Amino acid sequence: MDKQKLLARLEYIIDGSNCGVLSTVDAKGRPHTRWMTPILLKDRKGVIFTVTPWDSEKISQIMHNPEGVWMVQTRELDQIITARGKINILDNPSIKAEVMESAGDKLTMFWTLNRDISEYVVLETVLEEVEFYEPLKDIRQFASLNDN
Repeated sequence: MDKQKLLARLEYIIDGSNCGVLSTVDAKGRPHTRWMTPILLKDRKGVIFTVTPWDSEKISQIMHNPEGVWMVQTRELDQIITARGKINILDNPSIKAEVMESAGDKLTMFWTLNRDISEYVVLETVLEEVEFYEPLKDIRQFASLNDN
């Protein structure tokens, strides 16, 4: 599967599931995973966005090591995407507004836990590698997004 088809598959899976697992590594090299809401912007192919409180532990983990991994899957668990890339912390009002507009009502749990809109940032994962897996068919397809 080529890069564009893998990115299209990523979009399909995220649109259908509305959640994913984001993994980061702390300063001691220990991995941390948590459920997050991945958000795609139509004009930013190869990038996954999400929001988090500024004071969350994942912020210090990303500041120490910006490499992260997303895993998203269909509700039926028959298609899985693992995407690796560099995570940037963005505190820009225009990107916040764009991400929030794109997220729609997907962030219900986030707003239940974090009521003050001024205390969140956007995490931008610029994807470097994407792997698609269909476990029932034992099909794996991989693409590096850095290749020209």
